[in-house]
Amino acid sequence: MDIGQLSLYTISAQAARAAANDDVIGGRLPDGAEGRGKRPARRNRGKLPEHLPRIDVVVDIESHSCPCCGEQLHKIAETVKEAFDVSPMQYRIKRIVLPRHGCRGCRQGVVQAPASAQAIDGGMMTEALLAHVAV
Repeated sequence: MDIGQLSLYTISAQAARAAANDDVIGGRLPDGAEGRGKRPARRNRGKLPEHLPRIDVVVDIESHSCPCCGEQLHKIAETVKEAFDVSPMQYRIKRIVLPRHGCRGCRQGVVQAPASAQAIDGGMMTEALLAHVAV
């Protein structure tokens, strides 16, 4: 295993204590807080580790001609979704790139390929990572 990947499995004791006690100030709860109230969910959506390698999968449209007027489309933007992926003993980020194309002729035709289905809706894991975890 790469030494850089060990940071995925370790957390310092000081960081763990800070995360467990971040809503407690000086041993007491903040003003207006109840002792057993519902805490907000802690999520880290969209912030995958920067040091992991990325592979790009481009999902593009079949035809690059405008459905309205037939002129050639040009790329105006793209949507990028990152998902945590694994190949045997290598963790990486799989980037699904969906280019968006626009027509310079009529300026109305904006076309983008539909995103592929995910194993878990709204999830950030690929099928390979889910299978790895299951095994």
